[in-house]
Amino acid sequence: MTTINTDQLYSTPDPLLCLSDVLTLIGVSESTWWAGVATGKFPPAVKCGRRSFWPQSAIAAFIESLKRDQSGYSSEMTSYLDEKKSSQLTRGKKDVNHGELE
Repeated sequence: MTTINTDQLYSTPDPLLCLSDVLTLIGVSESTWWAGVATGKFPPAVKCGRRSFWPQSAIAAFIESLKRDQSGYSSEMTSYLDEKKSSQLTRGKKDVNHGELE
C-alpha cells in the first residue's frame, strides 16, 4: 500500500505576478524589463495564453540577488536608475518664496 504525503497535496502555490506588479517592485521601464528578460538578466516569464506572469518566488530571489551583489545591476539598469534619479531631482523643484528654480 502506497502512503500519500498530504502536505504536498495541500501546499500553497507560488502566486504569479503580472508585468505591472513586477515593474512596480523592480522599478524599471517595460522596455528595460523585456530587454533584460531577453538577455537572461531578469527572470523568464511563465506564459498563460497571451499573457506573461512571473512567480513571486522568482522575483523575490532576483531582488535578494541584487541585495547580495551590490554591483548586481546591469549597466543598462544602472544608467536607467541614474537618469530617473536625476530627472526626479531636477524636475519640479520649487523655491517656496520665488517659484521655479533654474
